[in-house]
Amino acid sequence: IHDSLIYQVKYQCALINYLKNDFLQVEVYLNQLNYLVSDSNYTSKSLMLQALNLNEQYKWEEAKGKLLNLNYRLHKNDSVLYNRVRKEIDGMYSINLLPKLKSASKAIKMSSIIPGLGQCYSKNYGEGIASFISVTSSVGIMAAGIVFQFYFTGIATGNMLLGKFYLGGIKRSEFLVEKYNYTTAKSFNQGLKLRIKPLF
Repeated sequence: IHDSLIYQVKYQCALINYLKNDFLQVEVYLNQLNYLVSDSNYTSKSLMLQALNLNEQYKWEEAKGKLLNLNYRLHKNDSVLYNRVRKEIDGMYSINLLPKLKSASKAIKMSSIIPGLGQCYSKNYGEGIASFISVTSSVGIMAAGIVFQFYFTGIATGNMLLGKFYLGGIKRSEFLVEKYNYTTAKSFNQGLKLRIKPLF
């Protein structure tokens, strides 16, 4: 099979999956394309899609490398244009502009130690305070049950509420960090798309 046909099939499959937001599958098809197609004139055509897909996976340094490679292939004979586009790419992926993403594992640890702290870490302060109050109230119910000698009722109710609010708060902190990362990265990537398009 000619390289052009392999390229068309694999590229279209990758593009369809990119539009479906299945970025891991995009990577699979692009890797197949690079492996099966030997003509670099074809593989270089997929560099833009590779860069956009890497952006969506928060692999901005790798995406920058793909765009620099594309710039070299397209503009290597025009030094003025090549240097201008390279400068634009360097500016877009400046370390100062890249999103500061949160760590889900850090949020889980924080909420495990102090209930609500993981939610505050993801900038959901209201939820963090509510989680802290819920957990401490559950502990208060258990303590009140013991003080007023309602041992079984106090401990059972307190345990039930504590398990719900404490464990639920930990899971919630993980979700909120993932949501924060998604919305932050999505906004950044949208801006990148608008800046990349005129360059090529």
